[in-house]
Amino acid sequence: MNLVKQWITALSLTAIAFTAVADTSKPSAAAVQLIENLSLREGKVTSSEHPRWKKPQQIVIAIPAAYKALAQPVIANLQPVAGDIPIKLYIPEAGKPTPDYLKRAEVVLGSCNGALLKQLPELVWFQNFSSGSEECTATGGVKDADFILTNAQRLSSPAIAEHAIAMMMSLGRDLSYYQRNQLEGKWQRNPAGNANREISGKTMLVLGLGGIGTEVARRAHGLGMRVIATRNSSRTGPDYVAQVGLASEMNELAKQADVVVNALPLTGSTANIIDQAFFTAMKKGSFYISVGRGKTTDQDALMQALNSKHLAGAGLDVTDPEPLPSDHPLWKTQNLIITPHSAGASMAGFQRGFILYQENLRRYLQGEKLLNVVNIERGY
Repeated sequence: MNLVKQWITALSLTAIAFTAVADTSKPSAAAVQLIENLSLREGKVTSSEHPRWKKPQQIVIAIPAAYKALAQPVIANLQPVAGDIPIKLYIPEAGKPTPDYLKRAEVVLGSCNGALLKQLPELVWFQNFSSGSEECTATGGVKDADFILTNAQRLSSPAIAEHAIAMMMSLGRDLSYYQRNQLEGKWQRNPAGNANREISGKTMLVLGLGGIGTEVARRAHGLGMRVIATRNSSRTGPDYVAQVGLASEMNELAKQADVVVNALPLTGSTANIIDQAFFTAMKKGSFYISVGRGKTTDQDALMQALNSKHLAGAGLDVTDPEPLPSDHPLWKTQNLIITPHSAGASMAGFQRGFILYQENLRRYLQGEKLLNVVNIERGY
């Protein structure tokens, strides 16, 4: 079963589970639990404070053609909250003019990008189905925005955190060595030191103590690691993080780390921020794992650090570009695990997404504060 079919299955099940909305004046029990479990944050102002807010004449779902089969589960889950407001489906087709209903759309849920935004002159609120919103913020060239943007941040954080931990464990025990031997029918122990590493008592540096970073830190601490982190806004963090530094201090903090996990968003200030100077600052023999955005890592500098054996290994779920071309030198770099931007995929995560989209639509129609509001200028 491919990924799209998994989404359809998951979202169909979610639609069955959550379409019954008894009272749209308050959050469902599932929404209350989701907000608490993932510490989802409300925006600072209510949606009704937007100068053009009103009950929409329609709601538009914008989905790329590759995911057309997702449309009906999406609509089925949102219609009970929308009530008598019709939900229209928009699937972009090259060469076709913008339909009138899209030009009039005030509320859109779907895959946000700059080209779509240009077709939405009346837009008041866009709920992005992705956690990354760089194509619809200042990073993607969006300026003077007069709409509310919300995204799916934190919903995939548990799955991504588990993926990051899995990469760390695989590197630490050098499981790829044994996988290769298994395919060749070889019973042979690894003479290299990587296969004998234990992580308990080691130090992990988490870059970006947001939704993903917090979940990574929680799991690493639970495994007996000392966790330090950076965040852009303050030096505060949960009690399982021993030290929180500012983003400007990450090279200094890297000197302490046996493992670095990059969970940074892509903004104007984070592009290629993980550069040669950062890798040089890392301990010799340490590991680097990236699960945020590919463009935050200088990949040439990473390959140099791996080929010189300064780093013992790395794991990338995100690259630049994506998909990664088959002839890209990253594929042949030693001690590197690459996964195709799949860390966030999980059935539970898809179901969490539908709870959020339903709850945010309920909040918008009630004129309340929305969840996961993106600062368009800042980029996240």
